[in-house]
Amino acid sequence: MKKKHLFLGTVLSLLVIMLLANYIENNEAVVNTSQVVESYGGDNGMYKATVTFDMFPAKKASNVKVMVVYPNDTIEYHDVSSPDGHYLLDITKNVEEFALDKSKGTSPEFLITWISGDKKRVKYVYSGVR
Repeated sequence: MKKKHLFLGTVLSLLVIMLLANYIENNEAVVNTSQVVESYGGDNGMYKATVTFDMFPAKKASNVKVMVVYPNDTIEYHDVSSPDGHYLLDITKNVEEFALDKSKGTSPEFLITWISGDKKRVKYVYSGVR
């Protein structure tokens, strides 16, 4: 009877270990929080934005970039890296460079792109200025 219990305990332990390993292997890197803080320099015509986001580091994300889409359809890619999963990108531009029209409520759009496992991921970052 004790051998049967020992055998069942061993099998159940191995099953739990296999399920945990499968969960860790399939866990994708995701953006937990993201934020854009924008400001306009008024007379000097400067636009400043700070993009911050956190990724849970359970599974490594690779090729992490912030894509900036300006109102004049210009697109910029910025490589970002972080040892602890907290990412930060500062952008400063002359407003005239991308034809910002604040009266229409247009400003650059920000997307975070990364690769997790074998999948390409994209996350839109919402701005407080709209």
